[in-house]
Amino acid sequence: MNTERIIVSSGASRRGWRLLTSAAAWAALAVAAFLVWPASLGGSTSFVFVSGESMTPGYQPGDLLVARKGEPTVGDVIVYAPEGFGGAQIVHRVIGGDATSGWSVQGDANSFVDPFTPQTEEVRGIVVMHFPGVGIFMQVLLSPFLWFSLLLMAAAIVVWPARAEREPLPVGAP
Repeated sequence: MNTERIIVSSGASRRGWRLLTSAAAWAALAVAAFLVWPASLGGSTSFVFVSGESMTPGYQPGDLLVARKGEPTVGDVIVYAPEGFGGAQIVHRVIGGDATSGWSVQGDANSFVDPFTPQTEEVRGIVVMHFPGVGIFMQVLLSPFLWFSLLLMAAAIVVWPARAEREPLPVGAP
């Protein structure tokens, strides 16, 4: 009888362990989704490809930056989108100002202060992560030319007529 109890207890603990690991995995997935949920879908994270030279040597063209919403302070690198520029995003360092009157920003490689003073609603986020060179790879993957070429090749493979099998010629035929 004592053996039965151990077996039942062991099975129950395995089920409990599986339930606990499953709950932990779902919780980790929820936290990860919250942290990387893009701002374009109502989240707090922005992904930006660096395309200019204004922030060199820190950020090079082709780098991927991750920015999170928050209150910037002097010295932070922010991503902002000035009104009237079609959603274009600028990545520059805060050198002064405040949230109500606007932030003074400047590119690290620029000798001039930006003509824009982004207000809180124009600031998309503060740069929290930097992935050098990843943007080049991502831009290739997101290229419409690449996907059009792949679709064209796939269509050609499907539509291309198969070579008909020929009957072998009889022996001795010219």
